[in-house]
Amino acid sequence: MKTRKVLQPDASVPTSASEDLAMKEAIASVKTNRLGNTSNRTSSVTGQISQAEKPYADMQFPTAEYRLLALFRFWNVINYFYPYRKLIGDSWGTVLQRYIPKFEANKNVLDYQLTVRELVTEMHDSHGGVRNAKAAEEWLGDFTPPIIVDFIENHTVVTKVLDDKSSLKVGDTLLTMDGQPIEKRVAYLSLYLSASTPQWLMKIVHALMLFGPKDSAIKLSVKGIKGETREVEVNRSLSIMDPKLEAASDRTSQMFKCCRVGMATLISSVCKSATSTKCLKRSRTPRQ
Repeated sequence: MKTRKVLQPDASVPTSASEDLAMKEAIASVKTNRLGNTSNRTSSVTGQISQAEKPYADMQFPTAEYRLLALFRFWNVINYFYPYRKLIGDSWGTVLQRYIPKFEANKNVLDYQLTVRELVTEMHDSHGGVRNAKAAEEWLGDFTPPIIVDFIENHTVVTKVLDDKSSLKVGDTLLTMDGQPIEKRVAYLSLYLSASTPQWLMKIVHALMLFGPKDSAIKLSVKGIKGETREVEVNRSLSIMDPKLEAASDRTSQMFKCCRVGMATLISSVCKSATSTKCLKRSRTPRQ
């Protein structure tokens, strides 16, 4: 059994009292030191307020019953305790109907982990994510070609090239990836990445856009800055842990700049848009 504390008031006023009277009483309590010893301002009441739950076995691929239990527990936490529940919108009302069949249909551990990741995106919160999902992390891959892409004016554009011998150039727009329109790759990754805004979703999608197995090849169709189209093949040779990628992803200018305009001061961002690999790692295994 645990005990809970009942707060004892320092002073009281009639329920019909005005706000001014309540404020005067509070000020008077401070001036006359009526607060006294604060250690006696609570009283103990015995009552059971929580009970430890029996631990579950470590299951890489739970049975259908446990998969559904995971769904129900997540839904209950968000539905009853998530402070921004009302901001999710009408889609939350159909989560259980849509995801019960998905969890039941999982065939293997990768299916299950991807379904969990998809479920978390229903929060529309960048703080939502899944940890210890090794199969899903391997699916995303740990290696990328030595280039960085970003979402610029609704296009996937090369913003940095980390290999002087690369046939890709800064400003190249990616049109297809392994024969599929780049928009299809964007839509696919968007299913499994939770974000608070569309802008941040595109940021993390493009940060992970080209990741995959080590030394695997990607065939790209790109459009150059002069409008010419060409085919390019690049290898995923750069690890997500490579310091070169970390350095290339860091900010290269001040984050904010203050400009005096008459009597007003405008604060504008002048940073170059580049996703840090620190953020990349968090988006792959974010906080629960």
